[in-house]
Order: sequence, then structure tokens, then C-alpha cells
Amino acid sequence: MRLMFEVGEEIAGYRVESVLGAGGMGEVYRVRHPRLPRSDALKVLRSAHADSPVVRARFEREADLVAPLTHPNLVRVYDRGALNDLLWIAMELVPGTDAARVIKQSPGGLDARLVANIVDGTAAALDVAHRNGILHRDVKPANILITPGPDPIVPEAIKVTDFGIAQAIGDAEGNLTGTGTTVGTMRYCSPEQINGRAMDGRSDLYSLAATAFELLTGSSPYDSQSLQGMMTAHLFAEPPRASQRNRSLPPAVDAVLAFGLAKDPNQRPPSCVAFAQALRAALFEGRAPVVPPSFANTPGAPVRPVDAKAYAPNFAQTGAVATLQPAAPRTPWFARTAVLATAAVLVAAALGIGGGFLWSSGDALATPSGFTAKSTDQGVELSWNGVSGADSYMIRQDDTVIRSVADTSYTIGSPFAGTHTYSVAARSTTKQGSDFASSGPITVTLTWAGLRDVANLYPGLVPSSPITTNGFEGLRCRGAGPHISDRYPNRAIICQKKDGDTVLYSVFIAGFTDATNARYAAGRELPFTAKTEFVRSAQGAKGSITTGSQNGAARSVWAYTGDDDDPRAKTFVEVEFPNPKDTAKARELLGRLPF
Repeated sequence: MRLMFEVGEEIAGYRVESVLGAGGMGEVYRVRHPRLPRSDALKVLRSAHADSPVVRARFEREADLVAPLTHPNLVRVYDRGALNDLLWIAMELVPGTDAARVIKQSPGGLDARLVANIVDGTAAALDVAHRNGILHRDVKPANILITPGPDPIVPEAIKVTDFGIAQAIGDAEGNLTGTGTTVGTMRYCSPEQINGRAMDGRSDLYSLAATAFELLTGSSPYDSQSLQGMMTAHLFAEPPRASQRNRSLPPAVDAVLAFGLAKDPNQRPPSCVAFAQALRAALFEGRAPVVPPSFANTPGAPVRPVDAKAYAPNFAQTGAVATLQPAAPRTPWFARTAVLATAAVLVAAALGIGGGFLWSSGDALATPSGFTAKSTDQGVELSWNGVSGADSYMIRQDDTVIRSVADTSYTIGSPFAGTHTYSVAARSTTKQGSDFASSGPITVTLTWAGLRDVANLYPGLVPSSPITTNGFEGLRCRGAGPHISDRYPNRAIICQKKDGDTVLYSVFIAGFTDATNARYAAGRELPFTAKTEFVRSAQGAKGSITTGSQNGAARSVWAYTGDDDDPRAKTFVEVEFPNPKDTAKARELLGRLPF
């Protein structure tokens, strides 16, 4: 197919620099902006399709819906227009590749740390769209753009693109085009999108869970040679176990993905970020729902209510850890059988029985000796002596398996507060597993763990631990991270002042690996038109304060002017009030913070 434009030609004043992609519907070009010293991406719809009112409306809708949104994980839309019988959209040019191409290079699945970062950024973008009443409806790896960074597992940017079939949530139904072709890629479509029910953000969440499954394993959850077979799988088949396709994944991941892929939207997490946080906790802390969801594969089976608080974030560094504990399901006998069988396998794995599931028959491994468990300011530190012939070690907290590791030590960075018993057992693919070696009961308290160095920089602002309120004005604080977006860049301490359930204001402290990235991220928190002052803090530190409104909130951001020799320069501090008109309050409070 001949290209509509060649390199050097102009499109509505934009000069074509290269061709980024071409298909039956249109083409995407790298173009030079007619006035600004930058390159943009220009999407052009072929004239044959521009004549269709449906296609034309869908193309224009992409610009109209996304243009008002500003978020570091969303591709910005700058302009749209018509050139003769062609339609075009100018948008942010994102250097790099997309997640679909990345996964093709790793058919067995990507590094779990990279997947967590991709899902974090994608989830943040989708939740922003949902809060603004926009549903994407085509979430898939090809629509997640990735700009690589110096660290291969921490991309410089993750951005969601192609809202070409997006709709306002109030109007969104699982719809078919006039010709009967399903809108969206079937491998990632939610059940409600397939069968024509009304949709909300949880439909995009389902697609995100299917995408996460593929990134972790190299294959989508369901596969079929026919469109009908794929639709049937999404509607009725129980989600497969990712840990069976990628043996390096902890079993906790299966439970989180199962929640995201639940047939009924009410059984899914309440937001994409809640899903991303649960997935990160499962990958790196072994946290999972205590009771897996039941999948009633028979239409009309009762739906179990889920408390949104059951999906409270398990922050990778510190406090406010909540266990996923949905209400017990009431399902008929025909829906219970598969669930009971699944539960039996999980119990067998936890207890080290059922050799056919986990290991071949043969001599049993010795029980690990020298096992110790102690609570420190880094979390719960476990260590034991290696066992000859062991491939891995299974760790339990009380009676729940939380992690499988290859080393002979492990630190639980965000343990549950309370009194717990920890144990470890040796496992092998060629021998029967050992018994568990157990510790005595130990008392565990929440600490700042991996965020201790950041907390220590702000002793008058941040409380001594996540469970105390002896910081500034009784703030309650928690930790988050590591993350990859500018809003949650590396590690963070998030504090809130509340009156009952109402958030009066928030204080956000972000920690980075260097001062340059800290200042860059601080500058992205507000529009470049926001007012900036160069001042000293309440305790004499030199820096800048930028104040304004963004994303429906009033913000005032402090950034240090020092270099990497000053550890504080690797952080920034932000005050946020929920009312965008309260910029004066945000600025006044930032000026009073004790740092």
C-alpha cells in the first residue's frame, strides 16, 4: 500500500521526518512542529475511512476525550484537524517501543520488576482517565509505549496511547461496530465488553490484568483458533495459573491475577492502581488474597460482594498493610467443586504434601537447620543453613506460604504487625520436600524499613514509624514504592491530615537516586506556567517553591537547589489540597513545614 505522504512533505504545516507505522486505517508519522523546536507524532486517517461517519467520529473522539488530560503516563494530544479529505491528530512523540514488541523478545515472560513498573504506570494512566469519565476499551501491550532508561528494568517513561475507541463512561457499553466486528483486541476484552453489558473502569482493569498475565508469562490468558472460542473462554473459563507457565512466579501472583480477571466486575479490585499495588506485593512480598475468588462458570450463579477495603495497598516498603479478605462466597454445589479442588492444591503446596504436585518421589530433603527469625528496622530478617539437594526454600508466616526463594536468607520488607511464627522448608524437583523448621513467636512492628533514610531527612515532619502520629500536626503517613512514574518516582512517603474520613491536605515526599531526577520530577508536578519562587525553607534550606493547580487539586512543590552531595537534594516535598482554589493554603502550609 502506497504511503499518503513521503519524508519531506508537509501535513497541515508539519514536515514529515519519518514513517512510524502504517496500516489499513491510516498512518503515523514523525513530524517536525511548524513553530516549536520539537518533533511530534501525527496520526492521519485514510480518506476512504474518513468518509464513514462512525470511523470519523471515533477518530475525532480520541482527540476530544484525551486532550484535556495531563499525566506523565498518558500520551498528550496537542491538536487535530482536517486536510482536504484527510483527518489528522498531532500528539506527543514517545521514543522507544511498545510492550507488545518487548514481549516478543522474551517469549517466556519479562523480568517481574519490569512488569511491575509497566503495570504501575499503565494503571496510573487508566485511573486518571476513569476519574475524568473516560474508558479506554482497548488496553493491550501494543498500546503501552515504553521509553527505555539506563536501568533496563526501570523505563524512563511508560505511556498509554490509542484512545481511538474510547468513550465517556456513562455512554460505554460493550459494543460492536455496524459490521459486527468486535471493537478492541479479543485476547484482552472483558466479558462485559463481549456480551454487550454496560462498562466502567473495571473493564479496562480486566484488560490490564490480561496484559499483565502476558507480560509475566509470554502468552495471553486464553488462546483459541476461533473468535467464538476466545469469546467463550473470556465469558466462562477459569483464569489459568501464571505460575504454571512461568515457574519463577510466586503462587501469590495467581490469586491477584484471578481477581483482576474475575468474570463479574464486582469481584475485581476497585481501581487499576489497587490491582497494580496488589500485583507488586504478590511479586515481591508474596502477599495474596487469603481466600481466592470463586469462579462460577455457570451463568446466573450468585455474585459475591467484595469490600473495596480488601484491596488496600500492600506498600512494598512500609505500613498500612491490609490483607485481602473478601467475604466468604455462597455458591451452589455445582460451582464449589472446582474451588475446593483448587483450595486443596494450595493447601497441599503449603503443607508440603502431595508429591505429584511439587516434586518427584525419592529421598526426602533434610529439614533446614540454624533457622532464625528476628524483627529489625528493616522488617523481619530470616536466615537458615543450606540443605544439600534443595532447589528452593518455601517460607511461611504462621500457616500461610508467603514466598519461595533460592537463597538461604530473606527479609520481609513489609511484615504484618502483631505476633507471628515464621518457618522454612526445603524443596526440590527431584526429591521429596522437607518438614518446616519454625521459629518461636516473635513480635513484629511496622517500621520505615527501606524508607528509613528518607524519613530520617525529615524528622520534624515524618513520624518515627508508620503507626505513630508524632510528626507534623499529627499526620498519618505510609510508604510507597518503588514506582516509575513522576508522581511515584522511586520511593515515597505519603502523609495525610484527616477530619474523620475527609482528607484536609496531603504531604508527599519523593526520594530519587540523584538530585537531577528529583528536580526534573518536581518540575513535572505543575504546569510550566505555575508561579515559582527561589527561597529558603523554614529551617534555612535553599530551594524553589512552585505553586498552582493540576489534576483537580491545589499544589505547592519544594525542590532543593543542591547537588548529590546533599541527600535532601535527591528528594522533593509537595503539599496538596483537594480544592484546586486553595493554592494560597498550599503555599502557606509548605512554608511552615519543618525541614
